[in-house]
Amino acid sequence: MPIKDKTTHASKKLRAILVPHTHWDREWYSPFQVFRTRLVKMMDSLLSILANDPKFTCFTMDGQVIPVEDYLEVRPEREQELRKYVREGRIVIGPSYILPDNFLVSGEAHIRNLLLGMRLAENYGKVSKVGYMPDAFGQIAQMPQILKGCGIDTAIFTRGVGDEGEKLKSEFMWRAPDGQTSVLTHWLVCHYANLKNVSTNMSSALGYTTQAINLLKNKATTRNVLLMNGNDHVEAQPHIPKVVENVNKAFPDVDVKIGTFSDYFQLVKAGNPSLQTYEGEFRGSKYEAVLTGVTSARTYLKQTNAETETLLERWAEPFDAWAWSLSEKHNHGLIWQAWKYVLQCHPHDSICGCGIDTIHDEMMTRFASAQELAGAVLKNDLCLIASMINLDRSGYAIVVFNPLNWSRTDAVKTTIFARKSTDEFELIDTDGKPVPMGILSERTIGRTYSADYHEKVFDISFLAEGVPACGYKTYRIRPLAKEEVEQIGGRRGSSLSSREGNTIENEYVKVQVNENGSITLTDKTTGTTHNDFNTLEDGGDVGDEYNYDPPREERLFSNKNLKAEVKLFEMGPARFTLRVEYELQLPANATVDRKTRSSQLVPCHVTYYVSLCPKVPRVDFKLEFNNNAKEHRLRILFPTAIACDHVYADQAFHVIKRPIAMPQGKNWLEPPAPTHAMQSFVSLSDGQKGVTVSTRGLMEYEVTKDGTIAVTLLRCVGMLSQEKLSTRPVAGPLIPTPGAQCQGKRFFDYSVITHKGTWESSKAYLQAMQHKIPMKTAQVVDHEFAILGDQAIIPGEFTEPVSKAAVSLSNPLPLNHSFLSVEPDNIIISAIKRAEDGSGIVVRTYNTTNEKVTGMLRFATRMKEVVPVNMREEPITDSKKQGHEGHTNAEEVPFEAHPFRVHTFRLILPSAYLKRKRSTK
Repeated sequence: MPIKDKTTHASKKLRAILVPHTHWDREWYSPFQVFRTRLVKMMDSLLSILANDPKFTCFTMDGQVIPVEDYLEVRPEREQELRKYVREGRIVIGPSYILPDNFLVSGEAHIRNLLLGMRLAENYGKVSKVGYMPDAFGQIAQMPQILKGCGIDTAIFTRGVGDEGEKLKSEFMWRAPDGQTSVLTHWLVCHYANLKNVSTNMSSALGYTTQAINLLKNKATTRNVLLMNGNDHVEAQPHIPKVVENVNKAFPDVDVKIGTFSDYFQLVKAGNPSLQTYEGEFRGSKYEAVLTGVTSARTYLKQTNAETETLLERWAEPFDAWAWSLSEKHNHGLIWQAWKYVLQCHPHDSICGCGIDTIHDEMMTRFASAQELAGAVLKNDLCLIASMINLDRSGYAIVVFNPLNWSRTDAVKTTIFARKSTDEFELIDTDGKPVPMGILSERTIGRTYSADYHEKVFDISFLAEGVPACGYKTYRIRPLAKEEVEQIGGRRGSSLSSREGNTIENEYVKVQVNENGSITLTDKTTGTTHNDFNTLEDGGDVGDEYNYDPPREERLFSNKNLKAEVKLFEMGPARFTLRVEYELQLPANATVDRKTRSSQLVPCHVTYYVSLCPKVPRVDFKLEFNNNAKEHRLRILFPTAIACDHVYADQAFHVIKRPIAMPQGKNWLEPPAPTHAMQSFVSLSDGQKGVTVSTRGLMEYEVTKDGTIAVTLLRCVGMLSQEKLSTRPVAGPLIPTPGAQCQGKRFFDYSVITHKGTWESSKAYLQAMQHKIPMKTAQVVDHEFAILGDQAIIPGEFTEPVSKAAVSLSNPLPLNHSFLSVEPDNIIISAIKRAEDGSGIVVRTYNTTNEKVTGMLRFATRMKEVVPVNMREEPITDSKKQGHEGHTNAEEVPFEAHPFRVHTFRLILPSAYLKRKRSTK
């Protein structure tokens, strides 16, 4: 088949870079170890081909490094051979450690993935600096800035293009939301397998290759095309050099070479094409399915991932950095090991929940390992910091820690070890004022740590006000004499209750639970009343792990006609809570023909707690659902009645604006879906009033035309992939996945913020983050011990506290302290960590709004130097142009924060700060 082109002049010669590669899913329809046996076979074969045929110049390992790591664990004797080929560029690895889903992991996780992948690839010999995203189910808007921040200026992806593909060529400039950062991008128009399984029959191979070239060149911006010789889990084809040789002989107007992505981009750049610019995310499915149901498949994975990312990013990393600055001891290696466990859960088939049950069970084990490591590190660090605070001789206090970069007020829960002399005590703030608290429970542990303290402990709650940014606030525990108890009165009473009642309120909102279990929420700041909030809606789902698919004869169920039991559960003073219970009767499953839902009903008990705190403009919910049904989708509804055209949802380093109306989807491979991904909040506003819903790990929402926000709690299916769906063709093997039915008790945390104006003007995003990241506490006991309030007490197993400190310190910490703050509060700190080279502390910020502001970093001590760096923590040579530059001997550092711009700094601490020592008295 000849190459179809009107021009045949030598100067118009068409060049093709042929990339031999494999797309390696570490786990999917088989467990990791089964795939590893195939990986070993593939790598053994590849090394043999490279050793025997110098014309087979290179092979690309899917843009990731972990396959090399997995291979060398069982073939360590081949490490030097493999390193040789990596150094020579014949095996191309990196820049990623794994190939993640782009929407379901945090921005910092994306950066850690590239940091680790590039470091490991360089250690093996050479790293590819092309952002390769062949199979991610859509692309986030900030990916250009993440790539560029790691020194990568080119990108390749497959999925996510919608109607914009009619205008886009295969090459274009993809611009980040900051309006300035762009990467040269190649869209794999015909998939990453556009030249897969090339026949050994040379005549067939010639026809297949020329056909692929003809298809690709019509979308190309230059006289160059990219041929992708590979597919999922395939081995290198040793006859490819012969195919290339024959094509070049048969068609003198074509020049095909085996090469790399970098080779291809060099040719494109040399062609100096006129390129279009595209800004934003890619969530369309006109050319490739984006499999929109993965945002709600196995929601327990998303919840656990969000919890683990928060533990690492907001707690373990920053407080280990501060503890290192105080003691010169760090846990950098342990934190990275925890990150590796998390990153190994982030491949698109893993975190998306679209694999067999075994791999998702193994993911939960990896998450547990990450949490154990990060939790142990955090416990030691918070206890170390708490034990260094300048307390009086009794040294008996609660320390409340705030990892966010603004002063905050919220309810906290903690555990108190009481002295044997009395069961009565009160909390005193640093101004000497008593702090109202509630006793949630009294319990006994098996052992204690001191003769002065009995085995009884108290779980308490109180309102922690004005806890400093990236710091802590201290509350003294004052034991009470018997004669003082009656004077204290209500501050010491139990806050738990089982009284009847259906209304709670604070200065911002009033919440009334209706007879059917929904709530009526009145916003006192706007005078707006919202009815039927927190209504459960359940429908059928005859789809699979990839896609929601309602039965043709749908039957919807809700609590609208039920009668709920409502009780006043917690009376304050820090939190006021109602407990609501009712039972949904749901179809047991779908019918065999999948046309409708079963007539058999099963009970699914619902318990939820709705809470308000004084001085907090947020309504918090904890919901427990006992799932006994199958093939269904459960959502929580908030009918806002707000009329608007767009909805806002957060994603990595960004808040995306999306139209509520769906595209027509004419001739789309996968019809557009009304559901979308979020990281932690979704917001509607008409400019005068708004509603923002915040979640912990629930990442799928829909906004209907009438202004109802629907958040998916569960999407329960029984197959990895189904055939004959209304939403798409077959996407994977037809394998049963009973674990994806998510049976048993399921727990969900979410919050509602009603407000004036928009999510920006009201700063609702701050409350959303405070809901997502509760504060933590530690108890200091006689200067000798510090106990992390929510982790250390294990009945029957408690032996001794985590951290001992000397009674006096040569340079103690103040009672209330902020290690670091940033202004204004639309600038969010996303990372505080020890620098990879150990030279200081890295701080990363991003402007979460569409407003350009002058930011100001403020430090607790004068920094020796503050250096602007990129996301790989390398100095930025043109930092002045980017609105920030280096500072020395600085307590404050100003910088220009453009909308949605990410800035990273390395803080070099003064030696005196690092040499802060404890007394050994």
